[in-house]
Amino acid sequence: MIKRITYIIVRLLAISSIVLLLSFLGAFLSLTTKIIIVSFIVFVLFLITYLLKSKKLQKTIRKTQNILSSVIVIVFVLIYFFIVVSSNETTEQFIDENCNIIPNSIATIEKIELGNLDQYIIIRGRNINNPVLLYLHGGPGGGAEFTLVKDFYPELEEHFVVIYWEQRGSGKSYSSNISKETMNIEQFVSDANELSEYLIQKFKKQKIYIMGGSWGAILGLLSVKERPDLFHAFIGFGLPVNIVENIPINRDSLISLATKTNNQKAIKELSAIKTPRDFESSMYYQGILDKYDKRVYKGYVSNNFVSLILKRVMLSNEYTFLEKYHFVNFHGVQFVRNSLWDELLKCDLRKEANEINIPVYLFHGYYDFGCPLILVNEYFKLLKAPEKKLYIFENSGHDLIFDNPDRFDKILMDSIISAPN
Repeated sequence: MIKRITYIIVRLLAISSIVLLLSFLGAFLSLTTKIIIVSFIVFVLFLITYLLKSKKLQKTIRKTQNILSSVIVIVFVLIYFFIVVSSNETTEQFIDENCNIIPNSIATIEKIELGNLDQYIIIRGRNINNPVLLYLHGGPGGGAEFTLVKDFYPELEEHFVVIYWEQRGSGKSYSSNISKETMNIEQFVSDANELSEYLIQKFKKQKIYIMGGSWGAILGLLSVKERPDLFHAFIGFGLPVNIVENIPINRDSLISLATKTNNQKAIKELSAIKTPRDFESSMYYQGILDKYDKRVYKGYVSNNFVSLILKRVMLSNEYTFLEKYHFVNFHGVQFVRNSLWDELLKCDLRKEANEINIPVYLFHGYYDFGCPLILVNEYFKLLKAPEKKLYIFENSGHDLIFDNPDRFDKILMDSIISAPN
């Protein structure tokens, strides 16, 4: 009886382990890989069923099952232990060659209240006396972009005290208890400016810099429009001027390229894309476009942005185990995008942010098909600002600060930060 109970418990643990592992690791796997795994499992099940008809093999199969079940449980426990140990809500310190913390450096995580909601910021900088820069992640609903900065653009934290804000409903700031009524662009802008006021007071600065990419660029422009007194300048990249227009322009560009190579399959699939009217159609169309965008532009970070962040979040110290679970299962992304998307479809920066009373510096990748350059050029021509510049990166995509950090950093330090603001 005891053996029978043990037998059942081990298998239940094995099944539970597999389910939990897939919930964490499934986000890293492509659809093709998932189909192959499922097909293999089904094949093995049929094979076992067939072999069980032979009584001679039953004993061997049961022993094998016991061993495999035990191995699965052990592997899961080890992975679980590793993830939990790395989930201690700390961020890596700046250390010298002798492994001592560098004087005047700062590396910390803070929970603060913005708009009556607890939200998190990760503060990192080699010198606390450097200018302060508020970094707005994309998405909406993204977060964890500091993990890419550390690996692909560490110079940013050499030049600034960088505040990575995990926005309402995103990353560490995700909660299933957030009221959907508070999830609107106006509230995000209010949060950003409330945070900026807090940072000015905390670091005893007159003003700070603000930088954002993709959705972060939209949020940044709307924030500086409302409170220009808080900021030296706005720095933006991968700007989505108008999401509704982005998709058909992207479609037409890819159809033109497919026509040149007589790719009839691509032409047929792309021609089915229409102007998006809601969240579901936007995501469906964008999924098709992303597949073909990646075939044209081969930038490592731009083409692997999501998977690179997911892997780093899983191994990071900054997130708790539960936060990692929510992150890799896209709970924050789904919640924030579902909440904001109708508003975003109506957002047109040519109308809503065409006059900014501080310097505006825009960076855009030539191969950023998701945010067509033609719209960015239109916006730039309409934009009124004390100083404005648009830098086109001919060999970059959407996430150009990670694909081409050296050029971005040189422009940032030589032409923007050195300029009087």
